[in-house]
Amino acid sequence: MYDKIKDSLARLGLPFSEDEFLVVAAQSESGHVIQVQFTPPAEFAEHQVLEVWGLADVIVAEEALEAAHYEELLKENFTWPLGSWMLRPVQEGLGLCFSIKLISKEFSFDDEQIEMAMQGIIHVVSSMRDDMGIATE
Repeated sequence: MYDKIKDSLARLGLPFSEDEFLVVAAQSESGHVIQVQFTPPAEFAEHQVLEVWGLADVIVAEEALEAAHYEELLKENFTWPLGSWMLRPVQEGLGLCFSIKLISKEFSFDDEQIEMAMQGIIHVVSSMRDDMGIATE
């Protein structure tokens, strides 16, 4: 299922691991280590949809900010075309994630598309972490 993505990552020289998702650990310019996740491709009509996403923060009820503050942060950090913020259940709570979806008719994504999506995730998630005051690892 992930064979073509694994081939692209290998050609790009990016090590990956595979658990529930295919994962590439990457470090942003500001020092944040971002786990870029690739979900299993999904079929949508005649197309394949590949979701690439990264976790900015885990929101725990006791630590949640005011809704208006989250709205401001999201407005400031929505900086990548075809990407969107979403909430996703994770083991520790509710994950604030940025997601980019790539669509292909023959599941033939170029290495450059994979790399560009990863760079988008790294940039946006790292910027959000900086704005939220999350220290680098």
